[in-house]
Amino acid sequence: LGRGATLAGTCTTTGDGGMTEEERGHSEKLVYQYLPSRYGMNPDDLRRADAIEIVVGQGAKPGGGGMLLGQKISDRVAEMRNLPKGIDQRSACRHPDWTGPDDLEIKILELREITGWKVPIYVKVGGARPYFDTTLAVKAGADVVVLDGMQGGTAATQDVFIEHVGQPTLACIRPAVKALQDLGLHRDGVQLVVSGGIRSGADVAKAIASNYEIPYINDDGEDDTRPGVLNDTFPWALGNPKRATATYGKAPPDLSTMARSRIGGADYIYALLTGYDDTHEQPEGAYYNKVMPVIAMPNPWPADMSDFEYPDGTVPTLEQQSRDVTAFLNWAADPYLEARHKWGIVVVLYMLALTIISFFAYRIVAAQVHSRLEAEGGPEPDH
Repeated sequence: LGRGATLAGTCTTTGDGGMTEEERGHSEKLVYQYLPSRYGMNPDDLRRADAIEIVVGQGAKPGGGGMLLGQKISDRVAEMRNLPKGIDQRSACRHPDWTGPDDLEIKILELREITGWKVPIYVKVGGARPYFDTTLAVKAGADVVVLDGMQGGTAATQDVFIEHVGQPTLACIRPAVKALQDLGLHRDGVQLVVSGGIRSGADVAKAIASNYEIPYINDDGEDDTRPGVLNDTFPWALGNPKRATATYGKAPPDLSTMARSRIGGADYIYALLTGYDDTHEQPEGAYYNKVMPVIAMPNPWPADMSDFEYPDGTVPTLEQQSRDVTAFLNWAADPYLEARHKWGIVVVLYMLALTIISFFAYRIVAAQVHSRLEAEGGPEPDH
C-alpha cells in the first residue's frame, strides 16, 4: 500500500495498530491514525509521521466500536500493538482521552507539543452529522477535516453497520462545505478531505457539481437553490444569455452540448483548439484560426502554457490540454456514454454465451432424436 500510494502521488495511513518500519520506509507520505484503542501508540512514531489523524468516527461504523478477534492477533500483530497473543480485543466507540470538543482541543495541543508543532493534525469524522462535526473539528483546532462516508470499509464491525448505517459520501460533502463557508474558511484555511465512496471520475464530477448553487422553484412555489447535479447545464458567465449578448455581441453556446451539436463534434473541438496560427495575418482585435478562417475568433489559450501543471508530471503541451478539454466536453454532452458501452459489452458477451448454449443444446436434442429414429427403424432425419 505504501509503495502504491507513493507511485500514485498520494498518502496512506497506518490504520488501527501503530506504525511498522516497512510501511514507513515505503511510504513517501504516511499519516498516523490515532484511534480510541491506542494500539501501538508511542511518541516516537508520532514524530516520524507526516500527519496525525485523530479518528473520531468512521463511515463504515459511525458511533460504533470494533472487535479484534484473537485469531487475528499473531506474534507480529501482538508485538506491533503491544497486545497478548490470541486474546479478543474490543476497540471502544469513543476516545478515553476526551468527552467533548473542549477536551479534543486540549488533545490536539498535546499532540502538537509532542511533535514540536511540525506535524499537521487531521480529525476524521464519520458520515453522520457532517455540518456539526466539521464545525466542531475546526473549532477544536484541526488543520484538516477528513469526511468518511458509509461506502468506506472495515473488518471490525457487523454487516448491518457496514451496509445500512451512515450517510453516502456525496451526500455529506455539501453540508461539510457549508460549515466551512459559514466559518469563513472555505478554500482558505482548513482543508476538507473526502474518503470512502469516491471511486471514479463520475464520482469526482458529482462531488464538484454538488458545491454549486442551482436556482429552482421549490414545492411552495418560492425561488430557492439546491446543490448541483451532473445533468445541470453549465452556468452562464454573466448570469443569462441576454446579458452575454449585450456584453459580447452574441451569447456563447452551451458547452454541455458542444460535442453533440454537429457530426464529429469531438474532432471539431480538438481541431479548433489546436488551429490557431500565429504566423498568419491576424484580424483586428481577434486571432486567426485555420478551422474557422472566415470568423474573427478570440484565443482561449494563455501566452505561457508552462503556468499549468499536471499532478502526475505530464507535460502541459497545447495538444495535451486540447485533448483533455475535448474529452471533458464530450463526457459533459453524454455523461452515460461510458456506462452504455460497458452494458453493450455485457450484452454481447451474454448473447455469445446464449448462442453457444443454444448450439450445444441443439446438438444434444438432435443426437437424441437421431438415436431414437435409428432404434425405431425410421427414416434418417433431414437435420
